[in-house]
Amino acid sequence: MKKLFTRIPLPAKLILTGLIPLVFVIYISIQLLSERTKKANLLRSYVDRIHQSADMTNLIDRLQGERNKTYEYALKKTGQPEMVAERRQTDSLIRRLQNYPFLSNFTDYTFLGNLDTVRNSIDSGKYAPNQVVHYYTTIIFRLNTLNPVPIGASIYVPEASHDINSQKLLSEIITYLGITSTNIYTALYTRAYVVETLVGSIGTYQVFNSYEKEFFVKARPIVIRSYKDIRESGALKETVTYLDTVFRTFVIDSTYTAANWKSVSDAAIEQLRQLQHGILQDVSQKVNEIYTDVQRAKDTSLALLAIALILVIAIIAYTIYSINDSLLKLKRDAEKISRGEPGVHINGVTNDVIGVLARSIRKIDQNNKVLAQAADAIGRGDFAVEVKPRSTNDELGNAILQMKKGLQQFTQDLAKSEKRNRQMLELLPAAVYSCGMDGHLKSYNKAAVELWGQEPDLSKDKWTGAFKTFNSDNILLTPDESPM
Repeated sequence: MKKLFTRIPLPAKLILTGLIPLVFVIYISIQLLSERTKKANLLRSYVDRIHQSADMTNLIDRLQGERNKTYEYALKKTGQPEMVAERRQTDSLIRRLQNYPFLSNFTDYTFLGNLDTVRNSIDSGKYAPNQVVHYYTTIIFRLNTLNPVPIGASIYVPEASHDINSQKLLSEIITYLGITSTNIYTALYTRAYVVETLVGSIGTYQVFNSYEKEFFVKARPIVIRSYKDIRESGALKETVTYLDTVFRTFVIDSTYTAANWKSVSDAAIEQLRQLQHGILQDVSQKVNEIYTDVQRAKDTSLALLAIALILVIAIIAYTIYSINDSLLKLKRDAEKISRGEPGVHINGVTNDVIGVLARSIRKIDQNNKVLAQAADAIGRGDFAVEVKPRSTNDELGNAILQMKKGLQQFTQDLAKSEKRNRQMLELLPAAVYSCGMDGHLKSYNKAAVELWGQEPDLSKDKWTGAFKTFNSDNILLTPDESPM
């Protein structure tokens, strides 16, 4: 594995090094975006369920309205146009609910499948008033089971979850209060089987009271206050007060006529419906606001993740380029040093491994310059120059130091030898001198001065003391041909 990794080119290693964190960043980004998307989709499902719940509540309201109109028609054979109008509203809501994926076939299992058949029987007078109440009430009970609180709503929208549950309880309260009020209306209208009607209705009224108590326990304080405001005044107060009296005494007095009771009880139920619809509107608004915020946060996160990803890619790419470029420059400088070329230019050294390497190469170049200058000075005979090896193992520095010592010793020995030769030349009785290729004198002895009769100027005079001058072929040179 180590051998395989060492064979990988440096650019490939750098790309691999940057690719790993990049993949990690992409993975984290995808996970974060996925969580945001799931939350947004979950809230979207809450919004859909709330709309479904609102439509289901409206259908239950319309069925209760149709029940009342149909009961009135079955009882009195009047009000058919109003009954037909209620049916049209009911049918419209049924079609609307069938558009929801989970409710496409809900009429098959909620007794709504034979609604048209029952209506035809009612129109032909084959349905008694009590059968009408029983059929529509059964449908309403069944539809209430299809209107649950969305699971998990309490996690993201706790207030909305409480309010959804509260409006469901209100739906039950309206249902049972409507059944009880209808039974009282029947007793007031027919004045027959009053005790039996009250006995059959007391359980329904007790269920109404139990749902009301549950509402006071589970609803939010602000919703409870709204309920109590209508409970303690107006039509609802009159309705509940009268029902409490009736079921306490089991006597239907003359406080209300059938028509008056219908008017008061319908107004009470309408008050509850208005409260229920208000709660649903508040819930829908809250969840929509939360969904909008989550969707906006998701879009913002997506934009920030894209920017972060671009920045990470740019930083990794620039880092790889910078490292590779720095190493290429160091490579070129090292090659120059290997060829013995001076003048390495290394600027902007960083405080890292590459910076240490760059400083080392620059120091090598500087030391080479110092050694080269020292060697040049030694070659020119300047032995005063200092030669300082870089370490005890510096072969080049130690070699130049040894060369300096050797040349210095040789120069000293040569000077001594020249001095001895000079002394010997001075002792000779014959004139002895030497000159260069340009004809200038280089050295001479006293006998030559005596021969010439004057001291020559070595910097400019060309002298000869020869009687005859021959070249290397032993040919006599004329004075003009002589270099002296």
